[in-house]
Amino acid sequence: MLRETALFDALHSELAIVLEETRDDGIDTDRLATQLLENDGARRLLIGVTEDATAILTYNRLTNSITRTPIEADGLDGSRSRHIDRQRTEGQVLESVQQLGRFSTECNRR
Repeated sequence: MLRETALFDALHSELAIVLEETRDDGIDTDRLATQLLENDGARRLLIGVTEDATAILTYNRLTNSITRTPIEADGLDGSRSRHIDRQRTEGQVLESVQQLGRFSTECNRR
């Protein structure tokens, strides 16, 4: 997503607020929100942050899959990313995430 656009600024602000209000481990919410939005692009789409802000969900257009990536104190932990849903078209993402809501929350507790 392009920096210095109204959409980037609005989403960045919302993400930073959610992260700051949900996490209490001293993460740099501004830097993390920027990283999340900069990674949102042609190949990967940011779906959102899990309810307790311990992970993000992204949609990978190349593999048609949804991935859960943990958020650590210093950023994203890509080594612990895992596919939680496969073979979804881009049009099915919202439905899929709604069905995965309970699953994603349970994964966060592990």
